[in-house]
Amino acid sequence: MDYIKVIKQAWNTTWNYKALWLFGILIALGSGGGGGGSSGNSGAQFSGGSGEWDFPNTFEIPQIPTGAIIATVVALCGFILLLTIATVIARYVSETALIRMVDEHEETGEKRTIKEGFRLGWSKGTWKIFLLDLLITLVFGAGFVLLLMLAATPLLAWITKSDALRAIGTVTAIGAILLSVLIAIAIGAVVNTFLHFIRRAVILEQKGVFEGIREGFAFVKAHLKDVALMWLFMLGINLAVALLMIPVVLLLLVLGAIVGGLPGAAVGALINLLTGNEMLPWIIGGGIGLFIFVAVVAIPSLFASGVYKTFESSVWTLTYRELHALEQLEAETPPEEPGLPEAIAENV
Repeated sequence: MDYIKVIKQAWNTTWNYKALWLFGILIALGSGGGGGGSSGNSGAQFSGGSGEWDFPNTFEIPQIPTGAIIATVVALCGFILLLTIATVIARYVSETALIRMVDEHEETGEKRTIKEGFRLGWSKGTWKIFLLDLLITLVFGAGFVLLLMLAATPLLAWITKSDALRAIGTVTAIGAILLSVLIAIAIGAVVNTFLHFIRRAVILEQKGVFEGIREGFAFVKAHLKDVALMWLFMLGINLAVALLMIPVVLLLLVLGAIVGGLPGAAVGALINLLTGNEMLPWIIGGGIGLFIFVAVVAIPSLFASGVYKTFESSVWTLTYRELHALEQLEAETPPEEPGLPEAIAENV
C-alpha cells in the first residue's frame, strides 16, 4: 500500500470537502468533554477605645429559600444531562457521517451537503458503534480496575507491624501501578487502532457489533504490516501537530488575556464609578473578561481540532478502502502458470 498517497488523498479530501469540517468539529467537541469568592478589609475601621474592628455593611448575601436552591440544582443537573446526551448523539452521528461521506466521495466523487451528511449519519450504524464503544469501554475499564487492584496488593504489607515490609510494599505498589498505567496506555492504543477498522466494518459493510469485531480483528490480522506502518505514520503526524499547536495555544492564551482582560477591567471600572460598590463591579467585569478569554482560546482550538479529526477519520477510511481493494485484486488475480522447466519436470 502507498501510505503517502493515502495520507495526501486524505488531506486533499479534507481541504476540498469543507462540509466535512462541521462533523469533525462535533466529534472534537464530543471527544473532549467554579466559582470563587474574595473579601477585603479596605473599608474596615478600627476603634481604638474598644479594640474591635468595625466593618461597614456594604454587601449582604441575600437569603435564598431552600426550595429555590433545590429547584435550581435539579434544573442545572437536568440541563447538563440533556446537553451530555445531545453531545453524545452529535458525536456518533458525525462519526458515521464522516465515514460514509468520505467513502462515497472516494467511490463516486460526489460531495454531500451538511444536511445530507446528517441524514447519512442518522442510521443504524450510529447506534451500533455507540454500543460497540460502550462495550469496549466497560470491558477495558473493568480490566484496568482489576489490574490496578492487583498492582496495589503489595500495600497489604501495611497490615503488618514491620516498617521494612511496609516500605517495600509501598515502593513495589507504586512501581506496579505505574507499570499498569503504561500497559493500559499500550493496550488502549492497540484497541483504538483495531476500532478504526471495526467501526468501518460496522458502518460500511453493515455488520452487527460482534460480527464487526470478528471481521475487524481478522482484517487487521490479515494486513498487520500495513496497519502497523500506517499507525506509525499517524503517530508521527500526531506528534508533529501537537508540537505545532504549542506556540499557537500560547499565542491564543496571550491574545485571550489581552482581548478579555481589557474589556473586563473597563467594565468593572465603569460600574464601580457609577455605583460606588467595591466588589460587585469587579465580579461582573471578571466574568465578562473570562467569557471573552475562553471564547478567544476555545473557538480557534476547537476549529483546528475539528479539521484534524476530519483528516484523521479520512486517513483510516481511505486505508480501509485501499486494503479492501488490495484484497479484491489478489482474489481476482489468477494463479501463475508454471514455467516451462517446471512443466517439463512435472511431465517427466
